[in-house]
Amino acid sequence: MTTEYKYNDIILWDQAGENVITLQMDKEKIIAIKVLPVNKIW
Repeated sequence: MTTEYKYNDIILWDQAGENVITLQMDKEKIIAIKVLPVNKIW
């Protein structure tokens, strides 16, 4: 999902479907979040 593999632990969509949220985990704890906008082409 991202070029930075460390952010691919969990991948989610936001409620509006406009962003993909990727999480970097350390065991049971979230240590970083990256929000990636989705470009809609249609």
